[in-house]
Amino acid sequence: MNGIYVHLPYCERKCRYCDFYSQTQFSGLPVFLESLTKEINLKGQQPLFNSAQYDSVFIGGGTPSLLPPIDLQNLFDNLHKTFFIKNSAEITIECNPNSVSLEQLVQYKETGINRISFGVQSFDDSELQFLGRIHNANEAVKACELANKTDFDNISIDLIWGIPGQSPESWLKTLNTAIELGVKHISAYCLIYEENTPMYQDWKSGKILRMDEDAEAELYDILCKVMSDNGFEHYEISNFAKPGYKCLHNLMYWKGGDYLGFGPSAHSFVEGKRSWNYSDLNKYIELLKKDELPVEAEETLTDTQILNEMIMLGFRSEGLEIRKINEKFGLDIMVQLYPLITNLKNRGLLIADKDRLCLTDSGYILCQEITLQFVMQTEKFIVLG
Repeated sequence: MNGIYVHLPYCERKCRYCDFYSQTQFSGLPVFLESLTKEINLKGQQPLFNSAQYDSVFIGGGTPSLLPPIDLQNLFDNLHKTFFIKNSAEITIECNPNSVSLEQLVQYKETGINRISFGVQSFDDSELQFLGRIHNANEAVKACELANKTDFDNISIDLIWGIPGQSPESWLKTLNTAIELGVKHISAYCLIYEENTPMYQDWKSGKILRMDEDAEAELYDILCKVMSDNGFEHYEISNFAKPGYKCLHNLMYWKGGDYLGFGPSAHSFVEGKRSWNYSDLNKYIELLKKDELPVEAEETLTDTQILNEMIMLGFRSEGLEIRKINEKFGLDIMVQLYPLITNLKNRGLLIADKDRLCLTDSGYILCQEITLQFVMQTEKFIVLG
């Protein structure tokens, strides 16, 4: 699988917890769009990129729904002209609930967008205010209803749990509201206190008290149960989908597919080489004015790094593909890691069959710890082998 990611680095206001690269000054938008077009054209001249077929396009940010529809149409026209995007491709745009209209959603459909991802985070106004969101719960509901009205069948929403003051009751209300709105995909993330964000500073200074791990675990248990009871498949540690609605772009990342990134801070990964653009809009524009790609750095992954990422991404999503790992790295993990696998199975953390090793819902909570154990064990056998 191959994907394209485009980062549009503009937000009406930065949320208190967000560390994604964005800015709130829109005066340079036309110049940025010219630079973005040039980056697409420059990469499109490379046979390695323009010979591939792409299964997904994801427009993220920032707040892509702030982009005027005509500019969005021009962006897609350029992508389709430059790269082979399959007719069946999943085309996603991220939207803030208060920045979309019925007319805008109709135009999205005409552009070829077939999947909407709303940054809802909560259907509780006090929790939204704490997070620094600029929409309220009612606007979030209306945005989903508008998307349904315009026949967007594939609607996803992002939610956050572990918010200080969030109760099991408020979390359950948020989940039930999402289900009643008929969304097909839910990405639910535990609140992370990223450095260099206002929320991190408030936490470190003692202005806010972080939810304890036991309370977070209770909310995660509620999440998993409600999703299961309502027919959602738990296909990644933080992602749930109705049958047939798993995010292809996400799966492309987790299965180690190749992807091209465009825009400041965007990452690319092609044939084992990872590169990333400058997280600086001025630097991004300056280099493209000189017909230079705005790549800050790149690295070619070693076999050990590739194996470690396969383990990490596999355990986060649909499991480790046993045959694929064994053949690629000369291992026999069911034999070599038998004691570890048996221990995790007996603790109810792992499900194993002849094809795949998958974490249970309880195992997902300990994903980082289990991943580390597998990484240490497999590296030992690679060295000895």
